[in-house]
Amino acid sequence: MIFEFSEPFSSSLGRCDLRVEIAEPVLLMELIARLPAEVLQAVAGRGPRSEDAILARALFFRGGRLIGLGESVANSDIIKVMLAATGG
Repeated sequence: MIFEFSEPFSSSLGRCDLRVEIAEPVLLMELIARLPAEVLQAVAGRGPRSEDAILARALFFRGGRLIGLGESVANSDIIKVMLAATGG
C-alpha cells in the first residue's frame, strides 16, 4: 500500500510517499504504529500515540473519502495523509 503525504509532511520527511507491504488487511491505527520512527513522529507528533493525538495532526483519505483509524486498509490501497485543520 502507499501513503501519499501532503505538505507539510512531505517537506519534513523529504519524500511525497511511502510504500508499505502488508500481507493482509490491517487497521489503519495498527499500520501507523508500524511506520518508521521519522514518519511516525511527523504524522503523529511527539508524545502519546492516541487516536486523538494522531487525528489532531493528520487526516487520512482513501478514494477521496475520509477514513477513520479503526478502518481496515489493504495492500492495494493508496492513503493520502493531509494536515488536519487547526486554528482558533
